Amino acid sequence: MDGGRRCGGLKRGIRRATYGHLEELRAGPASEKSMRALIAAFVASVVGASTIAHADTWRATVALDPDSPFACRQADVSRLVFDFSDTGSELLGKTANGHDFATPIAADGSVSTIIKVPVGEREFVVELTGNAKSRAFQVFNKEYSCRFRLAPMQ
Repeated sequence: MDGGRRCGGLKRGIRRATYGHLEELRAGPASEKSMRALIAAFVASVVGASTIAHADTWRATVALDPDSPFACRQADVSRLVFDFSDTGSELLGKTANGHDFATPIAADGSVSTIIKVPVGEREFVVELTGNAKSRAFQVFNKEYSCRFRLAPMQ
């Protein structure tokens, strides 16, 4: 009988030691690391979302520069609209036909990038230059020497 008690007591002792070890693991350093990783991921997602939420967005229409060659007047840009978003360090844009682009913004606000824009049934490669701070932009097509000014919509 005494041996049975010892055996039962031993089993209880093993269970206690095992459960105690599990509790230690649950609340120990591994759990703390997991919690820290979870908190870091949460903070990163909040910061990332707040950057997007605070982006300065606007739309711009296109108008032919009067100094462009006469042939450029044939370009129907009446439906060409740009959507812009200034994240502070990068200018994100989308053309009317859904072409996305992104370009870095210099400290003075200047930007320059090559993009494709739809004009009628065709797409043209143009250089987009300007200043994100002032929202003064232009697009220039080297092939036809056409220059267009972008005007922010109200």
